[in-house]
Amino acid sequence: MQGKKQINKQADNMGNIHHKVNDITDDYVHVLLSITNEMAEIINIVKGSAEQTSLLSLNAAMEAQRWGSMD
Repeated sequence: MQGKKQINKQADNMGNIHHKVNDITDDYVHVLLSITNEMAEIINIVKGSAEQTSLLSLNAAMEAQRWGSMD
């Protein structure tokens, strides 16, 4: 009977460990997801700035060409 109690106790301990590991893993996954979403927002901002810079550069080149052709 003592052996059965020990086995049950160990099974309960293993179940507790399993639940704790799952909880910790879930927490880390949520943190990583949050960081990933923040990084995506930053990337979109940088991408938007790059596109705007390209448009400004193109506009400046066109203006320079226009002013050059006026001479």
